Amino acid sequence: MLNQRTNQVARSWIKSGRSFTLMRRVLFELRLQRALIMFDESFLIWRLQKKVGLKIRTHKRILLDLRNAYSDKKCLILGNGPSFEPDDLNYFEDHVKIGFNNAGLKEFANQIDIIIIEDPIVAHEMSKSRRLKDFNGLLLVAIHNSHLNFSRSAVYFKTDFPIDTPLSVKRSFSTDFSKISFLGGSVSYLGFQLAYYLGVREVSLIGFDHGYGKAFQLKHGDEYKRIKLDEEDHQLLSEQYGDSHNPYIQTGNPFNVLPLKFLEDSFEVANEYFLAKGVSIINRSRESSLSVFPRSGFDS
Repeated sequence: MLNQRTNQVARSWIKSGRSFTLMRRVLFELRLQRALIMFDESFLIWRLQKKVGLKIRTHKRILLDLRNAYSDKKCLILGNGPSFEPDDLNYFEDHVKIGFNNAGLKEFANQIDIIIIEDPIVAHEMSKSRRLKDFNGLLLVAIHNSHLNFSRSAVYFKTDFPIDTPLSVKRSFSTDFSKISFLGGSVSYLGFQLAYYLGVREVSLIGFDHGYGKAFQLKHGDEYKRIKLDEEDHQLLSEQYGDSHNPYIQTGNPFNVLPLKFLEDSFEVANEYFLAKGVSIINRSRESSLSVFPRSGFDS
């Protein structure tokens, strides 16, 4: 009875526009500790139900169902490098395909099985993207972006966000994506952890060109910095990646420039986990400076 009454009071209080902090203070001063705990839980679930349309436990159940769900499949992880061509997917029809952000949504949304979105800047832009409406696969969004207006079918997952800078990540590797995933300087690092959790028997990479383009790197060097993109930066990155792949690369937007060595160290960690499991990661990108993984063509 107390739980039901507390929920009713909490929702009425919130909808009336009154202060959430004041409500907590009143409950505390009345020594209704149990009611306070119930109110906290009720408020969290009510807010997520309103924003997301699904309960937290529903998301957890979906993620749990993914464990080893593709143990009989090979996996393709799609990078957004310019060497990637849409026709490349024809070589991987029997693979479970993991993509990131907006890459490929315009050209082949119906061929991607899972899309991961983590970066808050990217998530803000993607939440307004009409192209996501044409995507019928599984949309995984980091839970720190749950306040944005993604579709009701989006499934939220946990990371170790926030971090001070991309360079301060612990570079851990999660073997249980339903509990946590760890940042590693690139959203593709989350893709490796998901592929591991799916239980796939081989991982192929395409579009992992590994670089911002020579002109951009010559301008900004190879040390971590957070910049605001100017018109020249936008042009250089658009030439490297293409506007269709990265609509969030716009003049005035913040952008993290990461040392390529830092990304390579993260990929090394992922590779060690897969090799210990007896699973190979093969870089099949048409062009790539990434040497962490063995290289091969599409047919082998």
